[in-house]
Amino acid sequence: MKRILIGHRGVGKSSLLQRLTIYENLYGETVPVYDLDREIEKMSGASVSEIFSVMGEAAFRKMEAKTLDLLLRQKNLVVALGAGFPLDSFFADRPPDKEQEIIWVRRPSDQSGRIFLNRPRLNPEISALSEFQLRYEERNSVYARKANWIYDLPEGQSFPSEIERDLFSNKMSGLNGGITLLPSHGRNYESFKSREWRWDFDFFELRDDLLSDEELKKFFALLDKNQILISFRKEKPSSLFLNALKEGFRADWSLELGSKIPEGISILSVHERAPEETLPNVINRLEAQAHSSQILKLAVEIFSFSELEIGLHWQALDPARRNFLPRSKTGRWSWVRLWLKDRQFLNFIRQGDGSALDQPTLTEWLSTPNKPNFFAAVLGSPVSHSYSPAEHCEFFRPHDFPFFSINISEAEWSFALPLLEKLGLRAAAVTAPLKKLAFQLCKNKSQLAEELGAVNTLWLKRSALGQEERKFDQKWSGENTDFIGFKSLLETMELSDEQKNSTVIWGGGGTLPVLKRFLPTAQTYSIRSGEPRTGQRAIFPQVLIWAGPPSANLPPNEWRPELIIDLNYREDSLAKEYGQRLGARYISGLPMFKAQAQAQQEIWQSELWQE
Repeated sequence: MKRILIGHRGVGKSSLLQRLTIYENLYGETVPVYDLDREIEKMSGASVSEIFSVMGEAAFRKMEAKTLDLLLRQKNLVVALGAGFPLDSFFADRPPDKEQEIIWVRRPSDQSGRIFLNRPRLNPEISALSEFQLRYEERNSVYARKANWIYDLPEGQSFPSEIERDLFSNKMSGLNGGITLLPSHGRNYESFKSREWRWDFDFFELRDDLLSDEELKKFFALLDKNQILISFRKEKPSSLFLNALKEGFRADWSLELGSKIPEGISILSVHERAPEETLPNVINRLEAQAHSSQILKLAVEIFSFSELEIGLHWQALDPARRNFLPRSKTGRWSWVRLWLKDRQFLNFIRQGDGSALDQPTLTEWLSTPNKPNFFAAVLGSPVSHSYSPAEHCEFFRPHDFPFFSINISEAEWSFALPLLEKLGLRAAAVTAPLKKLAFQLCKNKSQLAEELGAVNTLWLKRSALGQEERKFDQKWSGENTDFIGFKSLLETMELSDEQKNSTVIWGGGGTLPVLKRFLPTAQTYSIRSGEPRTGQRAIFPQVLIWAGPPSANLPPNEWRPELIIDLNYREDSLAKEYGQRLGARYISGLPMFKAQAQAQQEIWQSELWQE
């Protein structure tokens, strides 16, 4: 098999190559892996940056095509292509190869963009982040057209994983959910037959608004009757669906099509609200149209945690019949669908884009045990870029705790926390902007957390797990491991006294007490105003600590720090671009995150499970 990895710059194709080498060896077969850029460098004797600067991008693209053509003459290989490889022109005249598959590797952070310190610039006339974003949509459309399947790589995963191994070894089992078939499945029909069709999905949903009659006929011919769920979504139903309904296929009728429901419908669903319609009224409308033997599916957009509680309560009263599939514009309720895994009849897994952003990815789904009693989470806003799930998932796995990403705003905190506790939240990593609210939540806090006035680590002691529920603000304990993380980061820096005395903290907010504990002479500046905080004078720093969000305003033009310490690990942090422009040494906040995450695990191990 010839596997070609495509995806945006910095997504992780090269590190995935190395893991695939390990997985192949585990199965007794050694498959050569190639990074196309490295192969070009070997053949040309020059670095990619040198080729770009001396010969130009057009010459480099020709070298890419020639090198890939040579590699693909092998029978088996895995090769990772550069983000800008001309897929359309390269494959335009090549005959189809059944032994070849193109895999689009992507991460949620693709959309935000990335800034690189060690890669050639394609357009130095604009900012590095703008350069990435300018090409994002165009490349996305090319990847979508050319990919046989999509691998949604979890943020922060840089280590071998059994789930990843099984995915690339085509050995998926125990899925306990279904997928919606999309036009991409029809376009990549042969790939579907060799992969998803052979996996252990409960069902394949065929929707008449997503698939053409020609595609539907192919899937009807391939799939067994008990594998198919037909879903009516078009005002004028497909004749194929009407015939399948007469033959007894499982069928879902959307109430958006009207209340004249055909005979034989087994599932009644609702996906859209009427203007100003409340969730209880939606539920009443759904139940009023159904007869007692029909399964109900509530799949409308959910706007708040209070509505979420209504939907969960409704589902729990009759889990054999009721299905709650909350939707949002951002995918923020995917954790709810994971929590409901094996708790309801209908569960959808997202293969590629899926039919809703809130459908969990295959990796998220397989990382979640069936019907867990408790769970852990990262809480904050935003959390889609967080590495915490990848960092903590394996730690909690032996205890059957899934680890979720839960987006909570400050305004939602007071309602969300009691609900999460009621559902089974027992440990949490807390990020901005919730650390002060987490501090207020805890009755038991460490002395350090008291001094700092902020908590980033929550847990419920083992003695509380089986007790009757008490008020949430009497149960939680908290610690602040940001202190440990920043200490570890500074120790690797070995700053001189002169540097410490010439350090500026750009921003800070809730982290300022931690930073000032280690750097008492550092001067702090407001990102919003660009001015020193009260009582401090402006300086020209040697060291700048970027303690604001990735998109924060840049410091004054006259500053020329030699070292920039970024407390973010996000790849779109403008601190990178600032450092690149000045030629300063840049340090990512990733080591800080790793150190404080390790400290969190030690706390949870001691407080939750150690006898």
